[in-house]
Amino acid sequence: MDRKKLTIIALISIIGLIVLIVVLATPKDKEIEEIYEAQVGGVVSEEGLAIKKELIAPLAGESGTLFISEDFEIGYLTPPLERFMVFIYMEDLESGEDQAVNWLKSRGFSENDLCGLPVIITPAKLDSSFGEELPDSHLPSFCNNN
Repeated sequence: MDRKKLTIIALISIIGLIVLIVVLATPKDKEIEEIYEAQVGGVVSEEGLAIKKELIAPLAGESGTLFISEDFEIGYLTPPLERFMVFIYMEDLESGEDQAVNWLKSRGFSENDLCGLPVIITPAKLDSSFGEELPDSHLPSFCNNN
């Protein structure tokens, strides 16, 4: 084969591999990518930044818990891994996520702010009643639409 044909075959092979990787990417890989993109490129409004500053002020520059209930916990991690962490303790994970997100919204955050901060939802297994498999950490469901 001549050099031109080899180059064309190599390019087609590379493109095929890229398409295969994208098609076969697992949902977990996509969730990780979404979280990473929100963390490094998230946009938060000026109002959202002011609300965050006020909300985390009692932590005095440290990571810590902002709110805890029987059903969920909301914490804050300082930079470089800055984010709000939500741990859901309920069996009804969707309801727990809704309650936690509504708590943050009641402080004044918009959905766009919650996606940009970011807020990471993590189901927490407290006992065997949750079964063996829990969903992975993820952004709030509405972030996939923004």
